[in-house]
Amino acid sequence: MQPHTTTTQPPTTTTLPPTTTLPPTTTTVRTTTTTRRPVVESNLVEGTTGDNNGASSGKGKGKGKGKGKGRGKDKDRGTEPRPPRPCVASVTEHRHGERWDAGPCTRCKCSDASIRCLTKSCPPHFCYGPIEIEGECCPFCPSNVFVTQVTPTIMSNIGELRSGQRVSLSLMVNVTFRESWDTTGVSGEDLWKISVWTSRRPEGTNPSNMVDQALNDKQRVQKYVWGLPFAFQGVSYRMRVNSCQDVRYVCIKFGQSENPLTQHGFGFHLRARPDEGVLEVCKRLPDCRR
Repeated sequence: MQPHTTTTQPPTTTTLPPTTTLPPTTTTVRTTTTTRRPVVESNLVEGTTGDNNGASSGKGKGKGKGKGKGRGKDKDRGTEPRPPRPCVASVTEHRHGERWDAGPCTRCKCSDASIRCLTKSCPPHFCYGPIEIEGECCPFCPSNVFVTQVTPTIMSNIGELRSGQRVSLSLMVNVTFRESWDTTGVSGEDLWKISVWTSRRPEGTNPSNMVDQALNDKQRVQKYVWGLPFAFQGVSYRMRVNSCQDVRYVCIKFGQSENPLTQHGFGFHLRARPDEGVLEVCKRLPDCRR
């Protein structure tokens, strides 16, 4: 047997040519703006109107004279505007632009034979018995307040009291009103009253040194604004210590005066809650020495 012969050929290597890289392409768009030169008119003439024969002359870069027959035409005149017309309401004539009351709640105006009216609407009234006033548009609610607490405070530093002594007190009286849908503020003349006296008991019985009205003129007309604190500052009270037993307490009673006047000449309603007892309060005085 002949031996088997194996022939090994060398591998074939193929070399490709190098790759050529092209530079990026850049495109530039040009915007063209065309600017026109302004047109200059020549032979411009500045001057004034000539005589009645139509001649005109002027000075400027160009000079010119002209003659014409006849006079210039006047500008067309428009028709004159029609004057505004009056209005008639309930056999009464009203001038253009005139205003008048057509009722307690209605205000009207004449505008070139046309009548325009505005009617006022009344807000809801917060009271049980509104009062209608002649000439007034809306019903009127009388002032109505409910007192829930009266708190007196002795502001004077009087020290120990002595029998036979005359004493001047300065009081501050805070009044608390109930704020509800059926209560109001109060303003007017001669509204309030505070009575002051001394007593030997906290209930205020057996009064002495009685002052029926301790408020001055300014305090009597003090305005109460619904929702705001209300107090009388510097209520002046003078008393005499006849007996130490009679001046153990100083008492006050808050209320309205005998003839209060509010809006439209009416009075106002003042009530206490839960009862009239809240209007009367006594405060302990310093000890008294005989």
